Amino acid sequence: ITVQLIETKTGFHLWSQTYDRKLDDAIAIQDEIALKITSSLKLLLSAQSLKALSDNKPVNTLAYEHYLKAKQLLRQPKTKLNLLAAIQSFNAAIDIDNTFELANAGLCQSQIKYYQSTLLEDDFEIAEKNCLAILYSYSYQSDIYNSLGDLYLLSGQLESAEHNFQAALTLDLSSVDALLGLARTAENIEDYPRAEKYYTRAVQADVNYSGAHEEYGNYLFYQGRYTKAINKFKKVISLTPDYGEAYNSLGAAYFANGNMTRGVAAFQQSLQVNETHEAYSNLGTFFFIEKRFKKAAEMYQQAIRLLPEHYRYWGFLAESYENIEEKSDEVNSTYIQAIDKAEKILTLNDGNYEVSVSLAFYYAKINKRQAAFAILKKLEDKELFSDLLYTMSISYLSLNDQKQALIFLDKAIGKGYDKEMASADENFSVLYNNQLFKELINE
Repeated sequence: ITVQLIETKTGFHLWSQTYDRKLDDAIAIQDEIALKITSSLKLLLSAQSLKALSDNKPVNTLAYEHYLKAKQLLRQPKTKLNLLAAIQSFNAAIDIDNTFELANAGLCQSQIKYYQSTLLEDDFEIAEKNCLAILYSYSYQSDIYNSLGDLYLLSGQLESAEHNFQAALTLDLSSVDALLGLARTAENIEDYPRAEKYYTRAVQADVNYSGAHEEYGNYLFYQGRYTKAINKFKKVISLTPDYGEAYNSLGAAYFANGNMTRGVAAFQQSLQVNETHEAYSNLGTFFFIEKRFKKAAEMYQQAIRLLPEHYRYWGFLAESYENIEEKSDEVNSTYIQAIDKAEKILTLNDGNYEVSVSLAFYYAKINKRQAAFAILKKLEDKELFSDLLYTMSISYLSLNDQKQALIFLDKAIGKGYDKEMASADENFSVLYNNQLFKELINE
């Protein structure tokens, strides 16, 4: 390795040094070279950084190879197959060297993502166990702080999450994981300008990383900025054309933007690329709007087959059953399934507004009025996305509070919720003759 320092304005050669080493201690070589360069250039390092450089030991080459393979897999779309392959490779690295902390950090991060794809408590416990194994690490590596940030963010410990993501970014100013972590944290505390700043920086840090474009697109979607979201999802597809979820996200953005024809076509294309629970659920929503309730129920059942722990799919299925005469006896038991799944998620993170809004709705549907009102009251002053405000409106309607229902419908439409979808929603049939409702959907 030859390292050179050039004055860019003049092209003058200021300093150079050549290093010749064996590859079997690649990480140690990187640290040694970094230390020699800083010494040669008389740069100041903190005591922490000097300790981190001096303490590193050689890493087994084969373990490092498994680690690099796992890292590459973790940059691919977060499908179950990719995540399981990443977990397998991280474990292979750890089996060779159980003190390899970067591999442990990667395992923590990949298992958190895997839990988010299954929502099974056992998967969360496995992820938590591996993440806590690196909690007292002294290696001062960006990946370790990013992994702990992911754990804290998932469990709703937002201050700790931000602290770790900031530490990761300090150690690596181009860390896309740190930038995305800070964006998600800011989003959770409703600091949307800061969230957008970090999403923008993440995309700029690695313009060819589809994961950054996808997360930014999701953020834009939930902000009601559907046209920009569509452009982001198109970018994801151009980078990962065999990723079904990207077509599904594009379809959802078209759908929310009022273009149902393109939305349905994108959902169907998503299922052709690879079967996803999201695409089945979104097709179910289309059939529900079309009042084809049996077909909607079939789609939601397919979504549940692929992800049985998702509370919203059970809720959607229950709503479909409400409109199918022969399924009327199953409505309450299906809503209870949705409640059970939602309550499990809230035990891990009781600050998850999306789950709380849905839970209030399910309580209202089975006439648990006190429980529903208690949640809705806590959420009244929160800065929520349009679809959550819309669900709150329907919840109040189910509780026979038309005044609050109209207030929150107004808020949802004000944040970009599609008026045509609201006017076609059977839940609002009792308000069809209400003057304020007419003004909201026609103004």
